[in-house]
Order: sequence, then structure tokens, then C-alpha cells
Amino acid sequence: LFRKSVLENIGGWDEELKAGQDRDLLLRLAIQGAKFRYQSGDVAIYRRYGNVTVSTANKTCLVLSFCRVLEKATAQLSAKNRLSSKYLYALAKGYQLMAIQYQAEISPPLYFWLLEKSLILFTKFAIRKAKMREKYAHFNALSLLNSMA
Repeated sequence: LFRKSVLENIGGWDEELKAGQDRDLLLRLAIQGAKFRYQSGDVAIYRRYGNVTVSTANKTCLVLSFCRVLEKATAQLSAKNRLSSKYLYALAKGYQLMAIQYQAEISPPLYFWLLEKSLILFTKFAIRKAKMREKYAHFNALSLLNSMA
């Protein structure tokens, strides 16, 4: 539970996001210094109709919304001079994990963009480009791979 004033201070729920609103809210709260405590037991009910939610039915939309959440977090951390290597690694890992998790369900250009974003944020990630070129040559995305070199 959060005080109403705390939620108002961070701008409340971002209704412009198509998915990931809860992640966005919690990240903004954490960046603003909100204190989190563990509460054991069931404290909420989540009602789901069918096998998918509106926000997760379109994986491209989901990934782009999550990217927007990460971009907002990056900007907030940067504005507070808190964009340390620890946070850069976590943000880069977020892009990398999205690429891996949704690889089969998103377009190859979006997949490679996620990997590129990950490398830009945290250049220490080692990706074997030769293997990627071989594996994804049939997508005709070599120009994107070469631009990552």
C-alpha cells in the first residue's frame, strides 16, 4: 500500500502505456525512494478472463511498452545522477532478456534493436557476432548486425 500523496508525487498510474503499467509505477516509486516491505500471504485478487490479458496478447506492443518503461527509468535515474554501472547493467539486462524471451514472437529488426540497446547501455556484454550472423542471415538483417560491430 502506498499513501495517496506518494502516488500523486510520482504522477500516478501512466495510462498511456499499453502494458507494464505496474512495473512502471513500482520503478518510479523505487527511484523516488519509496520503502518496500515484504507482506506474506495473499493480499490481492487478480481476475483474469481467458488465457491472455489485453496487454499481453500482442507481444510487439508488450515489448514496446516495456521498452518505454525502461526508457523512463533511465531518464529518471540520469536526472538524479544515479545512473551507475549497477543500474546500467540492470537496464541492459532488461532489454537483453526481452529479446531472448520474445524472440520467436517479435520481428527480427525489433529483436536486434533490443540487443543493440542492451549493448549500448552496457558495452561489457559479450555477444558472438559471427554466430549471430550465421544464425540470423536468413532474416536479411546483416546490415543491422554490421552496424553493431
